[in-house]
Amino acid sequence: MPACDYSALREATGQLARLGLSLQTVIPLALPADDFPQTRLNSTTGQREILRDRNGRPLPAFVSKNPSFWLADGQPRLTSQSQPAVESEVLKRIDVAERLGRPIGLAVIPSKEVVVIDFDRKNYPTQEALDQDWMRLLDLYPELTGTRIERTPGGGVHIYLRLADGMDSWRTAAGKLHCNFTTVPGGEHRGEVLAGTRVCVCAPTRNRSGVYELVNPEYAYSLIEVRTLGTIGIYPR
Repeated sequence: MPACDYSALREATGQLARLGLSLQTVIPLALPADDFPQTRLNSTTGQREILRDRNGRPLPAFVSKNPSFWLADGQPRLTSQSQPAVESEVLKRIDVAERLGRPIGLAVIPSKEVVVIDFDRKNYPTQEALDQDWMRLLDLYPELTGTRIERTPGGGVHIYLRLADGMDSWRTAAGKLHCNFTTVPGGEHRGEVLAGTRVCVCAPTRNRSGVYELVNPEYAYSLIEVRTLGTIGIYPR
């Protein structure tokens, strides 16, 4: 199991809550699908049935990034990103995980006012290409150096921002929000803008691949405000 810094998680919980961010916990490792399969309620029979892939194998319920926590008896429990946990509940879950010696992680649930730009490593040919892209934005818009930025275990980057327009400029013709973004108009898909009820696992969570790290610790709990995403070179894809 991944190591877990429970004290650091408690500190981050308090600081992020004071920023007004909605929080959740995650069990930061995938649990065996045979033991913890994904299920759904069959409306005809009234029974829960196991969901399976095309080869008949059960789908996992716990995939390391979905909201979840440990019960006091050691059983894992899924929860919903649409129902954020208050600070006291998050701290309680961390305490339970520590008593059990189990890993626990922290996640924020962005809104339309606070979003996370999630640069995804799989959308770049190399790690160097990803780093050149997001650091180019910092060169063009140096105010970004004063907001919370994280490096994910997989090499991605999270940039946290307050949006003055509440994502209005990112609405589709149908009134929904765009998700995928590019860093040049008409360019390649580079990641997702996490807003609404999307979950963003955050530092100092550790999973099997490594730790979510702060790029600029001095601004770990600072969020700059920009008028729109377009004003810092982030465009819908």
